[in-house]
Amino acid sequence: MAHVFKRKGSRFWYVRHVDRHGNEKVRSSKLTDKREALRWGNRVEEQEQRVKLGLISPAEVEAVAASSTPIATHLEDFIADDMRRGLAERRIQMKRSVLSRFFREEGIRTATEIDAEAIERHMHWMVETGVPSASDGRCTRGGRRRRTKLSPSTANEFRTTVIRFLNWLVEKQRLAYHPCPGKRVRRMRPGGDPRRSRRAMTPEEVERLFAYADEHGRGAVYRVALLTGLRRSELEQLQWRDVRLDETTPCLRLRAGTTKAKRADVIPLHRIAAETLARLPGRKTGSGGRVFEEVPSVHQLYRDLDGAGIQACDGRRAVPNAAGEVVDFHAFRMTLGTMLANAGMNVLHLKRIMRHASIATTDRHYAGMTLADLGEQFGVLGSVPGVYRILSCPQARGGANGCDPVQEPGP
Repeated sequence: MAHVFKRKGSRFWYVRHVDRHGNEKVRSSKLTDKREALRWGNRVEEQEQRVKLGLISPAEVEAVAASSTPIATHLEDFIADDMRRGLAERRIQMKRSVLSRFFREEGIRTATEIDAEAIERHMHWMVETGVPSASDGRCTRGGRRRRTKLSPSTANEFRTTVIRFLNWLVEKQRLAYHPCPGKRVRRMRPGGDPRRSRRAMTPEEVERLFAYADEHGRGAVYRVALLTGLRRSELEQLQWRDVRLDETTPCLRLRAGTTKAKRADVIPLHRIAAETLARLPGRKTGSGGRVFEEVPSVHQLYRDLDGAGIQACDGRRAVPNAAGEVVDFHAFRMTLGTMLANAGMNVLHLKRIMRHASIATTDRHYAGMTLADLGEQFGVLGSVPGVYRILSCPQARGGANGCDPVQEPGP
């Protein structure tokens, strides 16, 4: 039987027990309650005896011990592992935030308390109740913190993060088994009500925005953003050594650590983009200096869009149009993809320029076609010889039932 005692100056109880080899061991229980510490010590000693008898393996004992470790310890180790793998700081902080909120709201103290029901309950809470707005600490008149209702897509991203965290626990033998594989946690249906729907700008809107931004010294960064499809974070990290204006085909050679996919990419430069970069003050080709000392924030973009008469701005927030759509910084990228698609670019070439891993992403997000565009494309059917005679109904072909006979279009 295990024995408990306190060391001088410590608030935790220590446990003395016998291990599988018959040796006496002393361990801190990390517990302040004597009875809980004694129960914990007896469980440890019982597991050691079961290993000695060959009933369980040492790896299973380690998994059981890790499962009783505070969840915050696992989270910090998980975050540290992501940092060693070179994940972007923003993604790491987002993981820490969503997982910490999940553990706090659901009262989860150890990894074994995570189950499919808790994950689904938190997903519905995110969408139906909303998460507290902790960024600015603002409160409503009643003193209650503001809440932001998130979209089902965001809830599904949270689901993916939790499942990856559990996969990591199993891989590191901190859990003996996966408590809720992905198939047991149901996804939320996105439905037709996204919290924020992004849209591409029209050529006329692009012209107005550039004209307004040129007057305020921000035209160059907006032009490069649209003509390269670079994300805002990639623009911030763009250095002159990435800019190759003297090559046969001027291009940007992006370093792997600066892109979203953590992959080195090459982007050909349009003539206007190359000329814009060449005219920037302080150009030092091949140096490590930043191309843009300051990239406008999304809130500054909202004010510029408002000033150009493209989209209203309510303080720091964009006012959606009648369809619930907004233009944000990522809309530069969406505008480029949509304009290239509408100009007839091959979707495989468009995928390469947009730097997508899957062609489905290109088709879903950046090859936007309106109903009028699709209807116009049906006109190519007329180039098939005899198509009107073949496809029209018998009544229309003979002019029966009051219909005029179908006439083949002229050459």
